[in-house]
Order: sequence, then C-alpha cells, then structure tokens
Amino acid sequence: MKRCTYCGHLVEDNARFCLYCMQKLKSPILMDFSFPFSRFSGSKIRVALGILLVALIGSGAAILVSTYAPVETPSNTSVFSSQSDTETSSSLTASSTPTPSNTESPIVSTSSSPASSLVEEEQSQTAAVTSQTSGSKEESNFKPSSSQPESFDESVSSSSLPNMTAQEMMDAIFEKERNTLSKKYPNLTWSDEELGEDSRIEQTQIYYGVKTLPQWESDYQINGSPLELIPGTTLGLVPAELGGHGVHGSYHWKILECTELTDDLGTRVYFFKVEIQRKLKEVDTVEYGVHTLTAIQNIRAELSKTGTRIDILPQYAEISTDQDAFCANFSCYFDLSGMDDNYPSNQQELEKKVVETAKSWLYPGCLYDIRFLYTAPTRQTDLVEFYFSIYVK
Repeated sequence: MKRCTYCGHLVEDNARFCLYCMQKLKSPILMDFSFPFSRFSGSKIRVALGILLVALIGSGAAILVSTYAPVETPSNTSVFSSQSDTETSSSLTASSTPTPSNTESPIVSTSSSPASSLVEEEQSQTAAVTSQTSGSKEESNFKPSSSQPESFDESVSSSSLPNMTAQEMMDAIFEKERNTLSKKYPNLTWSDEELGEDSRIEQTQIYYGVKTLPQWESDYQINGSPLELIPGTTLGLVPAELGGHGVHGSYHWKILECTELTDDLGTRVYFFKVEIQRKLKEVDTVEYGVHTLTAIQNIRAELSKTGTRIDILPQYAEISTDQDAFCANFSCYFDLSGMDDNYPSNQQELEKKVVETAKSWLYPGCLYDIRFLYTAPTRQTDLVEFYFSIYVK
C-alpha cells in the first residue's frame, strides 16, 4: 500500500488515481528510470547519425574528385587534393610526360601513394628487361628460322625417297623373319648353304607393291611379312615339341625369283618366289626307359634290308605333291606294367613291333625314311603311345 500525495489516504501500490480525492497519482517507477533515457533521446540519435552519414558522403566525394580530376594544367588541379604543393607539382610534371601506355587516354590519376610509385617503377624496370631479353631472343632465333625450310623439305621429301629394289626388300624380309624365328626356336639355326632336295618342305610366292623403306617398314609392322616364311618353316613342328626335347636342326630360304613387274592396272609390283628348306636333327631322349635314337637306328637297320633309307623326314610331313609317294604317322602302344603280353613293355619289344608295322608299307627297292616323333599318354594308366612318321616312295 502507498499513501496519496494529495490527501494522505492509503491506496493500492498499482493505483493510478486516488479513490478519495480522485487525483492522478505519479508512478515512482517511471520517475526513477526517466532520467537515464532522457540523455539519449531519439532526436539526438538521429542528429548524430545524420552527421556521420554526411561525413562519409563527403569523404567519398573528395576521394572520387581527387582521383579523376583533370590535370592538364596547374589551374585544373582539384581543390580536394590533400597533397602538398610540392607533391602536386611533381605529380603534374610526371603526368605531363607522355608514355606508351597513357598517351591515348586524356584522364590520368594525380593521387598516387609511395607504394604505388615503387610498384610502377619496378614494373617499368621489368618491362625494360623483358624488352631487352625478347630482342636478344629474336636476334638469336633469326638464323635458325632461316634454316627451317631446309629441315621441312627433308621431312616432306620422304615420299621422294628411292624405292627399295626387289633384292633390298627380300634381304629386309629375311633379316626380320630370321630374328623372329631365332627367338621362337633357338636350336633351329639358319644355314647359308642349301640343305638339299630332300629338305624342301614348301614354296611360297606373292606379288607385292613397290615401296620405299619407310613405307615397307610401316606396312610390315601393321600387316606382317607378305611371304609368311615363319609359318612355312615351322610347319609340323608341334609333334616334336610335344616330345619334350625341343626342335634342333637348320633351315634355309632359297630365292627362286625376285623381279619387278607391272600388273594389268599399270601398278609397279615385285614378284617374289621362295623355297623353304629344313633339316631337323634327331635327339637321343629317354622316354619311359626307351632310348629313342638308338631304337630308331635299330629299326632302320632292319628296314634297310628291304629298301633304301633317305633323310627326308619330318620335313616332308605329308605335304609332297608326288603321286607315287606315301607318308603317314602311326603309333604303337607301350605297356608300363609289363603284365599285358599284347603290347611291348621294353625297348627291344617296341623295336620289333615298329619294324613289323613299317614293313607292311615297304616293297623291295623302295626309298623310305622313318622317325620317332613323340609320346603321349592314353586313357589307361599303364599304356602310353609312341608316335612315328614313315615315308615310302
């Protein structure tokens, strides 16, 4: 409760009027807090903000005017410039000197800080050094540029290189094919001499376009050899490889014809014809207790009582065109257990079985050859097959 300030009666604390004298009561709370806020009235705040805004606008305008004011003469210097008379005169003198970068522009800046002046000075020095360097480069590159047409002519003139002769192309083919073959069969060596009539296994021929050396090398890399000498030379070697003793022997390529012709279309071509020769050596291996070279020599000794042996296998290998010649591969079973009397179980019995089989193809006075090829297992665990090749003429 509080007392009325007019009549002194007690009234409620939150009463705004006295119930006895009906006078309006003053709030002590409002009176306590009115003084602090009266120092920062709204009108004063608005005046302060207005002054601050005007100051910012004025500063911005002064900066813009001092930056873009024309300085052609001293009379045109902006009145808003904050620099001294000495700085203004020096800046006017510097701006009146024409440079390649500002001669076309009528407006230049007269307000520059010491830092910007240093940057401009460094840039001008760098530009001078760059111009000197570029000038020296142009002088040093002048002479090589005069020789560019010569090197260009050399690269373009590849089409004008002389064509390979037929013999040059054949030599290049032989060299590449021999290098490839030596990697595949290192024990099959090249022979500079012919290996005889019985060594001939194939003849290959082809018409091939006349080319320069770069053209031929590019075509060889993409399409391979046109003569395919490697497939012809390695024909029938798989059985020997299966034997486990590799391929041993020699080969020779005999050039039968190597000429330049003009075909029906008027195109210049080379005609190549090559004979492939090969002689394979027999290797004495031991297969399931059988010395293969000794066994085949004993078999030939028996067969030579009927015919005459010639060294023609395995290079002949069923590809002869002779109508009166016979060539075939056959096998004999070999019993590893020794329990089956129907099959040989040692080297002597195997030799006897092979002679018996081969004699059925021979006749008195014939020419023959026989070779061991390889062994192969069968479905029965105790049986293997010895393969041979025979030729009769």
